[in-house]
Amino acid sequence: MTVSFPQPITVNSNGLAGLHVDFDLRDSLQVDQNGQVTGGVNPVIFIQAVKASDPEGQVTDFTGSVISVHTATNSFLIQGPWGFQENVQVNSQTQFNHGYALVSLPVNAIVSIMGQVQADGSILAAAVEVVTTDKAFISGRLLQANPSSGPAQTITIYIGEELPAMTGNFALGQVVTFNISQVTTYDVCFVDNWLTNWVFNSSSMVAGQRIFVGALGTARARHLPRI
Repeated sequence: MTVSFPQPITVNSNGLAGLHVDFDLRDSLQVDQNGQVTGGVNPVIFIQAVKASDPEGQVTDFTGSVISVHTATNSFLIQGPWGFQENVQVNSQTQFNHGYALVSLPVNAIVSIMGQVQADGSILAAAVEVVTTDKAFISGRLLQANPSSGPAQTITIYIGEELPAMTGNFALGQVVTFNISQVTTYDVCFVDNWLTNWVFNSSSMVAGQRIFVGALGTARARHLPRI
């Protein structure tokens, strides 16, 4: 695909720039005269060059494993998928979930970051969500909850992200069913209050939700409220 930008993108020596890619799912799915999805797809994609200072430079969801914590510089290092490492800065405005703070952030914990890209390539975190401290997680789109009403006993998801990289039945792109009958903790990412258990729990799962499943084999699950 060839895209012409309204203005040329210029990256100075040691500078930073990026591409904001928006796949418009609603306009891409073809429907009939009654508004029913036909199965046809005509991709509608918007691509925009952005600088770190642009509003689009905001990171809404970056997940990785904590490698090291540096309280002297108010920062920590995380490693995301495919070994990509990112330096994360925090300040007095950064919100941590469940009483965590930089000083208590566990090494090897899986965390999700929301914040603003800085000129040096680091992320100034507005929020740090500790997903799990058990060194592994899977996320993906919820395809089915069983039963479809009331407390779900199993969920089927399409795996779109995982740490660490897995093979076999749990590889990226696989459809996997999890038994969640023993899950006791449900949270909405980046919303750290007791109301989250009311709006997201085993009885409120619907197809299309993006689910974070942490601590494989134990009882934790998280949900990012965006489709």
